[in-house]
Amino acid sequence: MSDELWRLSACEAAQGIRDKRFSAEELVSSVTQRIAEHNPRLNAIVLDLGE
Repeated sequence: MSDELWRLSACEAAQGIRDKRFSAEELVSSVTQRIAEHNPRLNAIVLDLGE
């Protein structure tokens, strides 16, 4: 599941972190990886501060 954490709603993500099903670091990593894969084509995020 950890490779698709980016699909979760904010409520689902918060509950998953509270339940310790995954960490906040894993969630952010999933989202930033998704951005890196698709943003060059979409250019949806103009200023990436994910450093």
